Amino acid sequence: MSFKMSAPSPEHQRIVGALKGILEQQYGYTITCGDYGNLQPCQLVGNYRPDLGGNNPSNNHVVIGEAERCEELQSQQTLDQIKAFADYIKDKQLYYLHIAVPQNCLSQLANILEQLGLTDRKDILTHGV
Repeated sequence: MSFKMSAPSPEHQRIVGALKGILEQQYGYTITCGDYGNLQPCQLVGNYRPDLGGNNPSNNHVVIGEAERCEELQSQQTLDQIKAFADYIKDKQLYYLHIAVPQNCLSQLANILEQLGLTDRKDILTHGV
């Protein structure tokens, strides 16, 4: 199983916090778990633990939130993690994966999603923060 062994970097925490704000304010999610503040860690999805998780009581949507720093995007762990989360939500109606990266590497994320064959998925959304 894969776990993040070291403490999250300040940059990673900034991205997670920005994604949390987007999910709560723009999409109406209630964040119930995550790698941020006093939240309890999310359950494993595949062999990976999402940075954020939650739901929207008004429409029953469920969210997995993942934050990545630019320098982590090309790592095999990140590729495997995105694929695992995408596979998990693929056949689940009302489940969504939101991925946040710094604004300056949003095109790099788009290339990775294309490489993984995930560009046409309406249940995967990206955010530059």
